[in-house]
Amino acid sequence: MKSRHFVALSLLATAFACTAPEKSETAAETAAEPEKAPVIETLKAPTAAADIKWEEWAAVGAADAELDWPAGVAKTRGTLFLVGTRALKRTAGPGPRAEIVFMKVTPGGLDEVAAYPSHFGERAGAAVTAGPNGRLWFVGGMYTPPPIKLAPEGQLDYAELSTPVGEVYAWDPATKEFQLETFLPVPRGDAAAFFADGELYVVGGRYDQAEPADDNNRQVHRYNPRDGLWTKLHNLRVPLARVAAAAARGGLYVIGGTQLKPAHVTNAVRRYDLVVYKWQTLPQLPHPRAGATAFVVGDYIYLVGGCEAEALGSPPRMALKSYRYDLNKKIWEELPSPLPEGCSLVAFDGSYFYLVAAHKTYRGRIVRAEAES
Repeated sequence: MKSRHFVALSLLATAFACTAPEKSETAAETAAEPEKAPVIETLKAPTAAADIKWEEWAAVGAADAELDWPAGVAKTRGTLFLVGTRALKRTAGPGPRAEIVFMKVTPGGLDEVAAYPSHFGERAGAAVTAGPNGRLWFVGGMYTPPPIKLAPEGQLDYAELSTPVGEVYAWDPATKEFQLETFLPVPRGDAAAFFADGELYVVGGRYDQAEPADDNNRQVHRYNPRDGLWTKLHNLRVPLARVAAAAARGGLYVIGGTQLKPAHVTNAVRRYDLVVYKWQTLPQLPHPRAGATAFVVGDYIYLVGGCEAEALGSPPRMALKSYRYDLNKKIWEELPSPLPEGCSLVAFDGSYFYLVAAHKTYRGRIVRAEAES
């Protein structure tokens, strides 16, 4: 059964979202149902003519050695930041139980620059992305409330108490201003969040752990910071969490992820046309991938990090390959050089990729591969 915490949080986010004036009904909300996608042949991934050349950049340890729940890394105003939550050591009683922490990542190590109370406690599955005006955005997440001592033994199911959070914060590294920007229309964790053309996209994620087939697990939204309004786009075709997502050439690309019911890592790739508001199926990834990050560079979408599986249904393992999608040829290419140590936290600043791995942080740039002998 769903917990009272879950219901209360959902009502809170819904109430907040309703305080702003609603947009008039958008084309995205009135467009006809998507047509059935054509069958696409499975394509083998050729070796790409370019590669990411990695170099050790900082002797920084694993993110979870500093934070209980690392959320992500992002680069803004020339600085790379590691963001997440950390439990507070304190006695029982009211008050914050955790804090949201911002750490500067440099070749010399980690430098904590700011921490703010997290009233919902430690958050797993929050998303971090760089937004307009050099601010970093901290989006959603899942938290577990403290035990309720008065509850009869055996009546609490902690899996059901992984409650989604609807808060969206924005932090300015220059002024250290940390403010609640908005609430998600539907609270969620393990969603993809990124900015394109000044607007925030939030794709998929976990809304209801107990009912993974719930339509709320399939939702896609876009937020305009200029007017503070959300637009609901068409739902994903299946409930997905930990997807990679990016916007390019008038389309929203949703890549891989964990399909929630039945639960498995998927290699499906879909494009949502932001002009006619329809989904279409694209060539699949060579291998199922979840928790990766997608970046648009010129005529390509690069997919870096995360966990992969050899086939549908096989157990995931740390990804050691990067892929790129050719937007012109509509094929996936495998980059020759493997990722150093694998990773789950990746950032891109337009010139370099930054990868927080198990023991070090690496920097990578796109180069032409050496000619084969």
